[in-house]
Amino acid sequence: SLLALGNVINALRANQHGAKQYVNFRDSKLTRLLKDSLGGNCRTLMLAHASPAMSSYEETLNTLKYAHRTRAIKNTVRENVYRRPSLPKVVKNKKQHITHQQQHQKQKEMDQLPTLTIKSLPQ
Repeated sequence: SLLALGNVINALRANQHGAKQYVNFRDSKLTRLLKDSLGGNCRTLMLAHASPAMSSYEETLNTLKYAHRTRAIKNTVRENVYRRPSLPKVVKNKKQHITHQQQHQKQKEMDQLPTLTIKSLPQ
């Protein structure tokens, strides 16, 4: 799982430097869960826990290297909000459309009425 996460981070980091590389988020459940955070449209914070104990030197060094690679990933955040028109404006537009349709229908009915022509008789 951490190996898959490292592979995703390396691929995202390579994409930052111009080399387009496929990022496989489907390798593990962890990378699938972090897909939006790592490569999506989110602000992400990574915390790396480092220990000052000499017994965990190797683990701390690897954690810091891992965090340094992750720091190179830059996401561009965009607002995901669909701005719809206000309800009164929608209602006004619908009323205008209905009125126009009614006028059009009346005109159509008037055009279909038979015309009556009256001729005057000669005297």
